Amino acid sequence: MSTATRTSDSLIGSVRELITQTERVARAEARATMSHVIDLAFASARRGSVLAVSLLFGIVAGSYAVFAGYLALSTRMEPWRAALVVAGALGAVAAVLGWLGLRGKSPLKSGLSDLAELRSTGRTA
Repeated sequence: MSTATRTSDSLIGSVRELITQTERVARAEARATMSHVIDLAFASARRGSVLAVSLLFGIVAGSYAVFAGYLALSTRMEPWRAALVVAGALGAVAAVLGWLGLRGKSPLKSGLSDLAELRSTGRTA
């Protein structure tokens, strides 16, 4: 009976050690996963901030282009008529972009889906 008791105690000790090791592995995996998620969040935040800054510069550049168009036209015609021409051209561009948006055909969406497909296959753009 003492051999059976020692074997039972040994088995219980092994199970406890196995449970302890499993807990350690689970905690280590949780820490590694959390670290990975945090790294991804910081990378996404960096990309988002760069995208926001580039959008801001794009808006400023577009504003300067519109103003330059107005100035160029105002040298050839009356300023109020030049402002109407520039506003009409911007309205036409907005109408075309709105129409494309309603149709659901966005070149940006297709470009992003192509990029996502490249990333999923392991290739880089």
